[in-house]
Amino acid sequence: MRKAHIDYIKNMRSAIGFPGKCLEIARRGEQIEQLIPVCVISSRNVVNNLDARVKNRLLRLPALQNPDGTKSLRYVVRHFKQEYRYQVAFWLRGDAIVSELLSETSAEGLIDLVLRYVSLNQYINDGVPYQIGVDVGASGILSDESGDDIFKAYVEIIFRDGLYEEESVEALSGGTLEIVPPVEIEHL
Repeated sequence: MRKAHIDYIKNMRSAIGFPGKCLEIARRGEQIEQLIPVCVISSRNVVNNLDARVKNRLLRLPALQNPDGTKSLRYVVRHFKQEYRYQVAFWLRGDAIVSELLSETSAEGLIDLVLRYVSLNQYINDGVPYQIGVDVGASGILSDESGDDIFKAYVEIIFRDGLYEEESVEALSGGTLEIVPPVEIEHL
């Protein structure tokens, strides 16, 4: 799990107005039942793909001024593309399902509010020179078969991130050039 991803999910929970706590580590079912309403974040396997390009200019960083007066251009190099998947499950009990889960034309349900939040916040720019893309996957509502009126609404949140490194390349700006007169070559 990455801190930027968890912060995004916590901000999403606050923005949609979910009243319960947020758990980053899933507990057993009977422990979750005692905390309802609760939001549980579960991470899935991370998909890593080697980035075949040597230099991927996601964003050109501002030039650095070197002590000798020359400038260095900074680039961001992506070594791996990574896809992080999290399942965000909202656990509710009893009468809360009508107002929280079910969508109507006049009032949006919990899943619709999550989808709207992601559509308005498709990128995370966490003070780094690249952006993290956000998307949604599967979603649904599950009910408890035991008759305890416990319901779980879940949405899969996908973060398209990567393993990055900054690279500096010296530029000619600010440097001095020496102009040499052309040399004439005679043809025989």
